[in-house]
Amino acid sequence: MPLRSFVSFAMRALLASLTHDPWFAIVPQIAHGLCFAALWSASVAYARQIAPPGWSATAQSLLSVSFFGVGQGGGSLLCGWLYDTVGPVQMFQIASLFAIAALAVFMLSFRDPNSVTPVDPSPARPPA
Repeated sequence: MPLRSFVSFAMRALLASLTHDPWFAIVPQIAHGLCFAALWSASVAYARQIAPPGWSATAQSLLSVSFFGVGQGGGSLLCGWLYDTVGPVQMFQIASLFAIAALAVFMLSFRDPNSVTPVDPSPARPPA
């Protein structure tokens, strides 16, 4: 579930903000590989589960555009501005807060695929 991925990213960004020795910065960077793999695989599985039948590829395409286009593009611009404005420590702390906010949005909009009632694709029939 993406829940663990959001939490691990928030913890990784917070750990990066607390690191003062460049050698200790290796730990959060190694954790990035694990965080990204967990987030991406959970997100793709979730998109596939909530997509209507036959729309799985479209849901995964929208996920890719959202993550790699909007998310990374906007995140790069925002973090670049924050780095120049407040410095790297506060930038990583703010990134951690953004991850927690994204987790809250996800939890508020989470939809359990097992609780969704399938829609009958047949046309409605008039009462007899």
